[in-house]
Amino acid sequence: LALGPLMLRGPGGRARPRSVLLYVVAFALTIVLAFLPVLIHHDLKAFWHDSIAYQASRSAPFSIWGLYGGLGLEQHVVQGAGVALALLVAFLPRRRDLVTVAALGAAVMIAIQLGVTYWFYLYIVWFFPLVIVALFGSYPRAPEGSMTRAVPERMETWRAARFGRAKSRAVVAGSTGGEVPA
Repeated sequence: LALGPLMLRGPGGRARPRSVLLYVVAFALTIVLAFLPVLIHHDLKAFWHDSIAYQASRSAPFSIWGLYGGLGLEQHVVQGAGVALALLVAFLPRRRDLVTVAALGAAVMIAIQLGVTYWFYLYIVWFFPLVIVALFGSYPRAPEGSMTRAVPERMETWRAARFGRAKSRAVVAGSTGGEVPA
């Protein structure tokens, strides 16, 4: 639910009204399908008690909120900031690409998780894939003629010198330096 506003726009510029309508319908349909077992059995009270109410009243020493008492106001401020961030990323920044959406999604997931009382390290898998996409996607590509292109050529030159094979014409034409001694 927290990533819903972010995914409403997704990468690119402004979302078209038709895309927004299709997204909202698909999102609502997904929610209804997920709740279908609860709705069929008319168990909304049991669902609320066993999930939302239980998690809200659960104490745990795995976060600052569960470890120290008396931080109720501060916790609500952090939770409100997480919700505000989740809503804000639906509108800002105006231009975004896939890497930006992944980074914003990771930020929203981390902000939401900061406010929960019961936090466990296994929850890292909720934001870690988005962090990886943002980190590796933002890594610049190597320019032409850089070391990443030179390394295979130098390896071929080294192999030729080491094992006594003749170098291929492609390596000779694209060679960046002298022979590597054996």
